[in-house]
Amino acid sequence: MHLFTVCILLLSFFNIGSTIAASTKTTTLSMSNDAHKIDASLEFSHDSIAYYKLRNQAKSLTRDGNFKEALPLLLKLAEQYQNDGEIWYLLGIAQRQFQDFRAAIHSFKQALALGVRVHGIKGNSSNPNDLMVTIARLYAQLDEEAETKYWLTKALNHRWDDKPKLAGTSLFTKGADQHFTQFHQKSWYQDLVGVARSFKNPVEGWRYDLAYLVAEINRLHANPFHSVTEIEFNAKVEAIYSEIPRLTDSQIVFEFMRLLAMVNNGHNFFVPAWGKKGNFTQLPMQFYQFRDGLYIVAANDEYQQYIGHKVIKFNGLDTVDVLKMTDAVNAKDNTMQRLWQGPYYLSLLPVLEGLGVFNEHDPLTLTLLSSKGVIIDIKPQSQKMNFNGFPKLPKLGKKQLTPLYLQNVTTAYFDKEFLKQQSLYVQFNQVQNTQGESLKDFNKRLQQRLLNKEVKHFILDLRHNSGGNGSLLAPMIKTAVLFEALNPDGKFFIIAGRNTYSAGHDLLVRLLEVTDPIIVGEPSGTRPNTIGEAGWFTLPYSGQKGIISSQFHQKSSAEDHRIWIAPDMPIALDADDYFNGNDIALDAVFKYISHQANR
Repeated sequence: MHLFTVCILLLSFFNIGSTIAASTKTTTLSMSNDAHKIDASLEFSHDSIAYYKLRNQAKSLTRDGNFKEALPLLLKLAEQYQNDGEIWYLLGIAQRQFQDFRAAIHSFKQALALGVRVHGIKGNSSNPNDLMVTIARLYAQLDEEAETKYWLTKALNHRWDDKPKLAGTSLFTKGADQHFTQFHQKSWYQDLVGVARSFKNPVEGWRYDLAYLVAEINRLHANPFHSVTEIEFNAKVEAIYSEIPRLTDSQIVFEFMRLLAMVNNGHNFFVPAWGKKGNFTQLPMQFYQFRDGLYIVAANDEYQQYIGHKVIKFNGLDTVDVLKMTDAVNAKDNTMQRLWQGPYYLSLLPVLEGLGVFNEHDPLTLTLLSSKGVIIDIKPQSQKMNFNGFPKLPKLGKKQLTPLYLQNVTTAYFDKEFLKQQSLYVQFNQVQNTQGESLKDFNKRLQQRLLNKEVKHFILDLRHNSGGNGSLLAPMIKTAVLFEALNPDGKFFIIAGRNTYSAGHDLLVRLLEVTDPIIVGEPSGTRPNTIGEAGWFTLPYSGQKGIISSQFHQKSSAEDHRIWIAPDMPIALDADDYFNGNDIALDAVFKYISHQANR
């Protein structure tokens, strides 16, 4: 049965009209602009140098928020030359600022038609589907309902990935989008954005959530059937639909997780901690997969004595086998993600139950091996699930043992100079700006140190960098390129691993294109070319949240089929090195530098 047919059958059960059903239809996305319709023009009868200077002035004024002075310049630029999508986009921002909504709509439509790519203007995004939502908001300001609905629908059909913001179920903003206040109670708006309805019973509510999830996978995912056939996927949908009356809330969420994992690429997961129904419980401890096995690396006060113990069995099942079983809920780009995220899934009780590791009516038994070789069984009590991102290796309990790479894992970026090794070490943990120093300013400072010839080697540590805002990467790339230009005899090292992912991995791939680094550590947690991005969804009945990957990221050549970036110097961390505070990756870098110096 075709996915469209499955969704229609599910959604028609609730008699909610055709709005969501239409969005589930499998279609080929049309282009977001009219490249084949717009006539190229070579007409320009003005002074090109004067135009260029005026363009830079207008851009600078707009970025500084000086719209009063920017507006007349932008109008003049758009009159002189109509082929520049960036000018139309900036003009639309300025016109909107002065509430000239009709003119702003025209300018944004021109920008959308021509295409535009602008970063760094606070509160604005030039992505095509973001522009469509912007146009919808402007039509709402004019109270033009039909056009508002058209442009909102168009944006969602072009995989706009912040739909919960429209419904008031976003993690990042409070309340439904206020631009559309007059339409919040309209049935078309509620159906379109996923507002919860009233249901006769829980079975009806959960089946509605199932239909909504299938619709969102089809709407958002760049290619949902690259790894599973549509027939197999639909069979799973039908099976869940039939099983819902017999399952508990958390068991239903587990089945939803398995369904989403069938698309089998990263950036697809549930976070069953924030819903109204079906939230998970978890073990009071954190696991990590070292070279020599799975260990407890953090725990609640009651279980602190087990930190450092190796987990050898889950309810009598070998840990290696149970870790592989988590693939059923762990959509991944490669198997390094099993080593990274699998231990997290092993801490979730409903996952272990769903995988058949234990029965909810009997306590879970963990078989542990102490550092002294003593085998013990424990039955840890569960706790409410908490999620602050997939966990990273924590600091060690004894502060003096904690190596540098674990001291500030929640800090987005910092640097340290190692004088003996003549090395500048930069740990880059999150692709974002910090309040005290933007990423651009941080790199300006690094570049000045390089220009001052203060260092001979550059070490970029990406072990904890699982992503962020990829549009911010350019300054770090410039720093690396500058280093190599100034230090032809120096060495550029990048330390990477399973957590090097998403925008953090994009940086790794882009650096490999323009520099010649030595990669140290583990294979990376994703591929150079992959399906990524994070399109959030909120299920209307249960309130369960998660993300669906909505864009194809080609960061390398079209022919690049690598499943990860393999290290030039492979380093695998074992438990003893971690618990003894050894950074064997950085030690290997320093050892190499020492050998080179003594040649």
